[in-house]
Amino acid sequence: MPCLICHVFSQRASSAMIDSDGYIRYQHFGEGAHEENKAEIQELLSERDKISS
Repeated sequence: MPCLICHVFSQRASSAMIDSDGYIRYQHFGEGAHEENKAEIQELLSERDKISS
């Protein structure tokens, strides 16, 4: 299952998408990138569904 990790350091946000094998698939530093985050989440969920089938 994909994992979303968010941290805030000195008011700087960062996020990383990690796949079910533990690889970092997407990383973003700073605010914004909501559309990119949603697209990557959908991609990881799609891959998970293909593996589960």
